[in-house]
Amino acid sequence: MSGVLEGIRVIDFGQFVAGPAVAMMLADFGADVVRIDPPGGRRWKSPAARVLDRSKRSIVLDLKLPTDLETARQLVESADVVIENFRPGVMARLGLGRNWARLVNPRLIYLSLPGFASNDAEFANVQAWEAVIAAASGQFTDMGLNRVLMGINPSFSPVTLASAYAALFGATAIASALYAREKTGRGDAIEAPIAACLLEGLAYNAMHVEDYPERYKSLRERELERRLAAAEPMNLSYDECQSFCDPFYRVYRCADGRFFYPVAGSHATHSQLILELLGLWDEFKDELVVFDAFLDTSEWPEKPGWTMSNYPAPKPWADRLSVRMAEAFRMRPAAEWEDVFGNNRAPGAMVRTTAEWLASDHARTSGLIARLEDPELGELYGMGPLAWFDGEGDVSGKRIPDMDGDRAAILAELSGSDREPGRDDEAKPADPWLTDIRILDLCNVLAGPQMSSTLVRFGANVVALGPIHSSMDPWNTVIYGLQVNQGKRSALVDIKSVEGRKILNHLLKQTDIITYNGPGRQLEALGLDPPHLKTINPGILLCKLDCYGGPRPGPRSHHLGYDDTTQASTGVMTRFGGTETPEEHAHMGTIDVLGGIAGAFGAAVALFQRAR
Repeated sequence: MSGVLEGIRVIDFGQFVAGPAVAMMLADFGADVVRIDPPGGRRWKSPAARVLDRSKRSIVLDLKLPTDLETARQLVESADVVIENFRPGVMARLGLGRNWARLVNPRLIYLSLPGFASNDAEFANVQAWEAVIAAASGQFTDMGLNRVLMGINPSFSPVTLASAYAALFGATAIASALYAREKTGRGDAIEAPIAACLLEGLAYNAMHVEDYPERYKSLRERELERRLAAAEPMNLSYDECQSFCDPFYRVYRCADGRFFYPVAGSHATHSQLILELLGLWDEFKDELVVFDAFLDTSEWPEKPGWTMSNYPAPKPWADRLSVRMAEAFRMRPAAEWEDVFGNNRAPGAMVRTTAEWLASDHARTSGLIARLEDPELGELYGMGPLAWFDGEGDVSGKRIPDMDGDRAAILAELSGSDREPGRDDEAKPADPWLTDIRILDLCNVLAGPQMSSTLVRFGANVVALGPIHSSMDPWNTVIYGLQVNQGKRSALVDIKSVEGRKILNHLLKQTDIITYNGPGRQLEALGLDPPHLKTINPGILLCKLDCYGGPRPGPRSHHLGYDDTTQASTGVMTRFGGTETPEEHAHMGTIDVLGGIAGAFGAAVALFQRAR
C-alpha cells in the first residue's frame, strides 16, 4: 500500500483510540504521520496503543512552552491533515484551533473527534471517556434481547465501539476531502463527534418500525412481549435464553466441548445446506416445504406454515430442529465442523477467544493479523490493515517509533521547509466532496450496502442493483433496507440475462465505483472481474468486501460468513458473554457496519489515488 498517500503529511494530536486509529489507517496507505505526544508519552500505555502507532514518527512537545508550541504550529502549517480528539475548545485555547490552522494553511483538512458535538449544550464539555459516551448514548441499556430477558440491564461492554465507529467515519471523511481537494485546491474542517458516530453505527437498534409485522418477530421478542404484558420478571438463565434463539442462529456444543455458531436463518438455501451437512435433511425434507420467502403470510401453505428461507422459525419447528441439530453437532469437534461448513459454502464458525484468533493460522497467514516490531515490547501481534489494494496490504514488520525518537529529523525538516500553503477562495461554497461520483451497488444484507450508504452521506450518487429473485428474505432485505438504502436509487435486474447484461454494461460505462460483497470466485462469472471491467470502463474501481479475506490468501479466505460468524471467530462473543456462555455482541450489525465503513474508506482512498 506504500505510495498511495505518499506526500501527504498528517499531524496526529490524538490520544487513546479514535484519533490514533485514524492516523494509523492513513499511515498504512503511506502517509507521513507525525505523532505529537505530551511529556511522559502516550496517555494510554498499552500494547494496543502501540499497535495504533505503527508506521508513524514521533515527537514529544510540551504545548505550554512557547518554543514547543511554535514547533507544533510549524508542523500544522506544513501539514495536509491534522487530527485531534480533545474536548471542543481545547485546541483553540492552546493556539492550535481549526480557525487559526485553516487561516494559515487553507489546503489543510482538519479533523476533530470530540466525545460530544461542539454545539451540544449539555455534554460538550464532559470528559468523554469511551464508557461515558456509551452510558450517555444508551449503549449499555440496549445490549440485546438476551441481556434484557436475563435481567442484566444496564450491561457493560468491553468493546470500544464508539471510538471504532468514529475512527472509520473520520478516516473516510479525510480521504473523501483529500479527493475533493484535488479538484478544488481547498481544504476543509470536519467534526465527527464520537457519540454521534456511535449512534450512527447502532442505527438498527434505534429504529422503530410502526406496525411491525408479526412474521418478523423472533421467539425472544415474543417472549419479551409476553413477559411485559404479564408483568413477569426478566430472569431467564443463559440456557433458557438459548432455547428462545432460532435454530440457525445459536451456539451448539461440539464433541470437544467447544462451541460452534451456524448463521443461516435468512438465506434461500443455507438452512437446507446446513441440515444436509449435519445429516438431518432426509429426516425433515418431506415435511418442510420450501416456498417463496416474499409471499404474504396469507398465502403460506398450511403445512408446515413456514419456509426455511424465512427468519425466524416458529416455536414448534425451532424446538424440533434445535434438539436434533444439537445432537448432530456433538458428533464432531468444533474445528472439524468449521472445515466442513467452510469447504461446502455454508456459514458457520467455531467460537474462539481473542487470544486464539490473534494466534490462529488463518489470521496470520492472510495478513488480517500483523507482526510488528516494538522497540520497548519486542514482537507484537495486532490488527492488520482495514482496507488495501489488491496484492498490496501487508503491514507486518512495520516500525513502531521510540518516544520522541524522530525529534531531530522532524525539527531539521521544519527548519528547511519551503512548503507554501495554497490559497483558498471562500467566495463560492464547496459542493459535497463526492457529488461527481457515481456508484453501482451490487451488495446485499448489511456490510456491503453500508459501503455505498456511507459515501451517499458525502454526496455520492448511488444506484443499488438487486436481483429479481432475492437470495435473502424480506426481514433482511426490507427491514434492514429502511436504513441502509436511504438516499439511493434502485432497480431489480437479472444481470445473467441478455437484456440484463445490456442494462449492466450501460450502467458500468457511467460508473466510478462498483461495490460488491461476496466471494471473489463469482466475479468472473458475472463479468465483473477487473480485466473485463477495464474493457468497458478503464477508470472504474471495484471495491470488494468479504468476511475472511485478507491481503494474502489464507486457509479460510473463501469461507462464507456474516457479522455473527466474525464475532464468533475473533473472540467478540467470548469477550462479551464469557467462554462458557458466549453471546453475540448485542447490537444489530455491530461488525457489519464497521466493515461497511472500512470499505467506504478504501473506496475514498482509491478515488484520491485515481484523481491524483
